[in-house]
Amino acid sequence: PWDADKAEPGILFVDPAPAGAGGGGAGPVPVAPRSVPAPAAGVGAGASPAAAQALVKKATGEVETLEAACQEALSTSKALTAASGEEALNEAHQNLQKQQTALIAAQKSLTQDITDARKGGVSATPSVTELSKLSPKLRVLQTGLAAEITRVKTLFAKVQAGAADAKKEAEHAKELEESLPPAREIVSAAEDSVEAVGMMAAPLVADP
Repeated sequence: PWDADKAEPGILFVDPAPAGAGGGGAGPVPVAPRSVPAPAAGVGAGASPAAAQALVKKATGEVETLEAACQEALSTSKALTAASGEEALNEAHQNLQKQQTALIAAQKSLTQDITDARKGGVSATPSVTELSKLSPKLRVLQTGLAAEITRVKTLFAKVQAGAADAKKEAEHAKELEESLPPAREIVSAAEDSVEAVGMMAAPLVADP
């Protein structure tokens, strides 16, 4: 112990005080406050009502534009028949598929917008409701496109089948036409033979 009669080395250890500590009158060393990073947008913090309204405006504009394009494609396609030809039907089919791909992308984007708007909590409920009303419109368009694509495919198959039949008929007519000259020659030869036999038999008939 520190007050023993005989000091023994190594018994007492004293750690040196840090600079500025002790009785020098200096106060405690100030510690700089730690900065806390702000949460990233959309992570842990809800979207503001203004941001939610911006999502509604953006999504509504996209759906309206896409709806107009789909209606135009459907109107053009529904006017086609089997008599319209392969080229017109194929062009309509490609346009319908293009709009269908755009609808799928729009549905994914709308789903993400609804998810982001819900982060705003209760204050964003009206915006979430408005965004949710857009989903049925997209589903109606998807149903209409799918039905019209099926109709166009059926017409295209009929046109191709008719073209194949017409080609076979043309080939058959050509073969028939090519076979007529030899047949005519055979008939002509037979007629000549009959005539010759008749001429040879005429004297016998006249003078039996």
